[in-house]
This record gives sequence, structure tokens and C-alpha cells, in this order.
Amino acid sequence: MGKNLGQTSGHSFGNVLTVAQDGAFVGIDLGDNYPRVVNMHSFDQDGISSRLVYAVKTEHGSKQSNPAGKPFGAYPEISGNGKTFCKWSNDNRTYAELGGVIATSGGLSVIFAGEPDPNGNALQNGRADVTSSTPALSGWSRSNAISSMAAIRC
Repeated sequence: MGKNLGQTSGHSFGNVLTVAQDGAFVGIDLGDNYPRVVNMHSFDQDGISSRLVYAVKTEHGSKQSNPAGKPFGAYPEISGNGKTFCKWSNDNRTYAELGGVIATSGGLSVIFAGEPDPNGNALQNGRADVTSSTPALSGWSRSNAISSMAAIRC
């Protein structure tokens, strides 16, 4: 190991690593916490650049206190139909899967599958309802520049 560039995602539930045309490593990972996203990274011996590609949803708790006993209030924006959700989550499921990352001279392409919310919004991270069966969303994101990873579109 030449240099430790630090952690990319807490609880990484999947990752893909490849080499870009400029020799830098390019990867994606799927974290369930800190942050709860599909992350894209470009790194070499000089440092790392990371960008959010897709925020995965979470199932919020339905009790006023989390498992550690810390109290949290209700989350009225996502509560309804007789169910009250609170502003905490301990959800390790990511409701997404990684496909791959492709580095080309034109940028990076990230392929993944995610699950939209009940309204069909793929990038909504407000609520996960594990009792409903919703179709998976095929995702594709492209960055125009490997070095800056700017202009990511989903």
C-alpha cells in the first residue's frame, strides 16, 4: 500500500474498481450509511475525488426512540395511512445493486439498479416501504470529466 486515502462508504454493500485511461483508479461503491448512496471515486497516489451518483432510500423507524434509546420526533411528511414514521433509521438494506463503471475518453458511465418511491421518483430518499412490490429502476449516470467528475446526470 502506497498511501491510505481513507474510507469511501460506511458498510459498503458492493463495489467495482477499474483503471481509467489516465492510469487513475475509478470505482463505485454502495453504502448503507455515511453516506447512504452509490458513490463514484477517482483516485491515484495524489488523492481521491468522490461524487454522489444516486441516493438510496431508507425505511424510517416507527417508534419514537431508536435502538440506542435516543428519542426522535415524528416525520409527518412521510407518515400517513395509519402509519407514523420517525426521523431515524437503522436500515441496512440499500434497495439498489451495482452494475459497473466504465471509464472512457469521454468520461465515466455508472450502471446500477434502484427502486423508485411510491410516486415513481427514483432519486427520492424519503421513505422505503418494504411491504410494497415496486419495479426496479435501471440507472445510468455519466460524468463528462474523469478528473473533476462534474456534470453527473441521472
